[in-house]
Amino acid sequence: MTKIVAAAGLAALWLAGAPALAQSPPAPGGVLTVRGAATVEQRPDLAHLTVSVVTSGPTPDGVARDHAARVARAAVTLAQVKAQGASVDQGSYGLAEERDPEPDGGKTKRPAVTYRAETRYDVTVSPVDGLDAIVAAIAATGLFDIGPASYAVADETEVLDRVRRAAMADALHQAQVYADAGGVRLDAIDRIADGEALGSGGPVMMALKRARAPSVGIVPPKTLTFQGGINVTWRIGPR
Repeated sequence: MTKIVAAAGLAALWLAGAPALAQSPPAPGGVLTVRGAATVEQRPDLAHLTVSVVTSGPTPDGVARDHAARVARAAVTLAQVKAQGASVDQGSYGLAEERDPEPDGGKTKRPAVTYRAETRYDVTVSPVDGLDAIVAAIAATGLFDIGPASYAVADETEVLDRVRRAAMADALHQAQVYADAGGVRLDAIDRIADGEALGSGGPVMMALKRARAPSVGIVPPKTLTFQGGINVTWRIGPR
């Protein structure tokens, strides 16, 4: 009987200890999230601008006739622009009625009506250093309303991919620094989110001189700025 009781006591002691072994804490670990960012500067390859021939008058027939004559004269200038290496695409044409709700300060009862015809052209210049001479030739005619210029790179995808790679490299660098400072190890990437890459440049307004001159003072930007960012989460563990 003594041996049996002793054996039972040992069994009870082992069973009492089993739950404690099963509930031992897991190995330490967690996650680390950083935001990588990058900026890439790239010289512009292309310049874009919109120019318009606009004609106004009191009657639609008269405006249409006068506008056709002005467009024919404008075509000569645009042909010269093409010869200088620019690309010219004719955009929209419209003839609209415009009313002044209170002509003569409201003294007359009937609103004044004018008609406005507009033909728009999209002009692309490459290389951008040729933009100044081309705009000077267009402005000298006095036929065109000239909009602001915008600039772009020919292969934007390639530039944005460089931004994305640089942002990811920045995220990895930060994560490695934090892990080293915290005495932990970077394991596999757990999550990649909120990635973005875009250009930050916008239209550049131009102050144009209408006199005949070889230059109107346009100086294209030396570079365009492209920026991007990415949030990356790593699983981490003890060293």
